[in-house]
Amino acid sequence: MNTARRAPRSRSRGLTLIEVSLVIVVLGFIALLLAELLPGFKRAAMHKDSIYALQTAQTAMRGFILINGRLPCPDSNGDGMEDRAADGCTQLTGVLPYRSLGLGGPLENAAGFPFRYGVFHRSNASVASDAGLTRVIDRLQPKIAEGLPPALAPRLRGNSNLLDYCAAVQAAQGLPTDANQIHVALAAGSVDIRENVAYVLAEPGAADMNVNGSAFDGSNAAGLRFEHPTRAPGRDYDDRVVVAYFTDMWEELGCSSLVASTVRAYPNTESGLAMFRQSLRDYKAQLELTREMAEADRLQKIASLAKGIGSAAVAAAALPTSLASSINTAGGTSGSVAAAGVAIGLNAAATAYAAANLVVGDEIRNKLDARLGEAGGLITAVDALHDGVRTRAIEADRDAFSAR
Repeated sequence: MNTARRAPRSRSRGLTLIEVSLVIVVLGFIALLLAELLPGFKRAAMHKDSIYALQTAQTAMRGFILINGRLPCPDSNGDGMEDRAADGCTQLTGVLPYRSLGLGGPLENAAGFPFRYGVFHRSNASVASDAGLTRVIDRLQPKIAEGLPPALAPRLRGNSNLLDYCAAVQAAQGLPTDANQIHVALAAGSVDIRENVAYVLAEPGAADMNVNGSAFDGSNAAGLRFEHPTRAPGRDYDDRVVVAYFTDMWEELGCSSLVASTVRAYPNTESGLAMFRQSLRDYKAQLELTREMAEADRLQKIASLAKGIGSAAVAAAALPTSLASSINTAGGTSGSVAAAGVAIGLNAAATAYAAANLVVGDEIRNKLDARLGEAGGLITAVDALHDGVRTRAIEADRDAFSAR
């Protein structure tokens, strides 16, 4: 009897048609999912690169303003340098001048398209009202009271710096919307909302969405009008616009504190001190006049005292004669003795009154001398304080992030 056991046969088999179908469906679903997600991932990466490029540009712009006291002009020929004219820029739109800004290369988005740059520049014949953001001039000339007597004069001159840029930004804020300057616009129904800005950077996106022959969509392609930063992407628009508003630049650059200290605080303090020290000098002159009058009155009182003393001496000299006459006449002329005595008494009283007045006059003169000394000390201290504030005002204007 053969008791040997047979080895079991392998039971391997292939995938069934249903299993193959399930795998194909899963793979198709994954491929479809990837096809949907990959463009999103790509757009997100491009968006991140564009945001970084815009942030880099804004940082470089801020540094340029702090160093030069103005905004850069656009690059109109693609060499990376700003193109300037005698009184500003050759044109208000173009490419961002990356070399002038100290960047290593052209500012482009992830698709390789360059950014478009526009700048606000509106000159004015009045220096104080000039809003030319791309030129450096000495706009701030506050009227300061100085000299004796105080006279108003524009003294802070020749120190063109960031303060002058702040003045230009402030002047631009007060201007009405000007379509001949850089502005952003948003169509809200039948209303076209426009707003001037200090500068604008337009990133063209990845494609020509509105098929206008330019990577820029809408009004970003040409001219002084740019799309508003709040415009959302759509089937015919994928650009991104970043602007610098006048108010934002004013706060970011610390214009409020700079202008308050250099243009208001120091000049106002100096003007107040100039008027105060003039008032002190007028007060001292009045004290000196009063002292002269007191001295004249004192001399008059001394003369009155001397006169009284002389009259008393005369009366005293006449008293022995009156006494002798009274004795010789057996009292017949005793009235003259009494008159002489009365005269002596009256003169003594007048002398005492004059002496008392003289003492009072000396006290007044001493008080006037003390006040004159105090006034002289105050004048010296206020003069030193005035000169110190004046020097500090000049230093503050010169050192306010000087552009020269």
